[in-house]
Amino acid sequence: MTAPTPSPSASSGSFSTPESAQGRTPGGPTKAPEPKLLPCKSCGSGVTAVDKFCRHCGRKIESGPPWYHQRIAIIILTLTILGPFSLPLVWKSSLMTQRQKWILGIAISLFSVGLIVVFGRVVRIVFEQFAELSRELNSF
Repeated sequence: MTAPTPSPSASSGSFSTPESAQGRTPGGPTKAPEPKLLPCKSCGSGVTAVDKFCRHCGRKIESGPPWYHQRIAIIILTLTILGPFSLPLVWKSSLMTQRQKWILGIAISLFSVGLIVVFGRVVRIVFEQFAELSRELNSF
């Protein structure tokens, strides 16, 4: 441990300590700064920024936007399950620029119109087949 060195104002009785000794307790190691605690979204107890799970309730600590706000996830959900109902996901996503949101929104809208057209044609063909089958059965 280094001894305090007199400062230029030694006549006033004040001493300064070298920078390497600042933050130390007398006779002990340097104290680490205490981590900033954030509230757990589930139980409200304190968690640090590096924690993956809450130490009190065990819930996973969310970091970043949810997976369904990523561009590829929105595209996959649009093509497989949601169709036009994925548009709110596009506009709520914080991972895309305004331009990307417009482009993806227009693409999803065009895809949805295409699905409606194809669905309409399939329904028309099915009704025509039923009508033809009905005519054949009535002719017997």
